Amino acid sequence: MKFTKKTFVNAAIGQGLDAGTAETLWYAASKGYEISYFPEQFLDLLETFQTVEVLSVRTEFINQWMKEWPSLGNMQEDVRENKYAISGNRPEVVKRMRQFMSELPARLPHLPQNDQEYVEDLIMRATRWYLKERREDGWYMVKKNHKFIKDTNGSVLADWMERVLNRRAPASDGRRRFTI
Repeated sequence: MKFTKKTFVNAAIGQGLDAGTAETLWYAASKGYEISYFPEQFLDLLETFQTVEVLSVRTEFINQWMKEWPSLGNMQEDVRENKYAISGNRPEVVKRMRQFMSELPARLPHLPQNDQEYVEDLIMRATRWYLKERREDGWYMVKKNHKFIKDTNGSVLADWMERVLNRRAPASDGRRRFTI
């Protein structure tokens, strides 16, 4: 899968880089122009985008992930008082998860990006931890699942993935294992 200019520019913005410069670099690189005069951090980001394979969004994973989110029918009374379902709608979840996965290399560059199982496991653990904490807080300020993936203020999912990564030590085989 090819990365789009929009994905690249959004990733640059997410790293605190100038959007205009990122857009110019994307254009120059796509046309085969000389790009060595661009700042190093932009070239590093472009290299990441050119070498990383985009993870797919598997249907089985989306089904499993969506089952983690309670629906109005099986939520506690205090959640039903919110009068909205946090389980969201499937088309929006798929759309945002695809976009999230395509931006993941720039957002969390230290992850083993080509390990689908690892990334899916990390997403599930981050989601379960988030839902557990929201449940314990009486569902206060809980996000709908599609907004948890990506919202106007960024990605709560990416923040929770970072929490999981920072809280767990690597296993002896070099891969991180999680218990939540």
